[in-house]
Amino acid sequence: MSAERSLVPETPVQFVKGVGPQRAEALRSADVTTVLDLLYYFPRRQLDRTSITLIKNLEKGEMRAAL
Repeated sequence: MSAERSLVPETPVQFVKGVGPQRAEALRSADVTTVLDLLYYFPRRQLDRTSITLIKNLEKGEMRAAL
């Protein structure tokens, strides 16, 4: 029988299911290092991925979902 680890607020975010070393590094750049930090993290912006634009049609500085 395997021992299940429970998450506590001080658990490093890397050990959350679905978050690996690479995603943890990306979160660390946003100062998210623990489960508690993740619970209180609110992104500044949201990209609309319902409208996809070809890369060749983007203009400099434009932020959109692109192929």
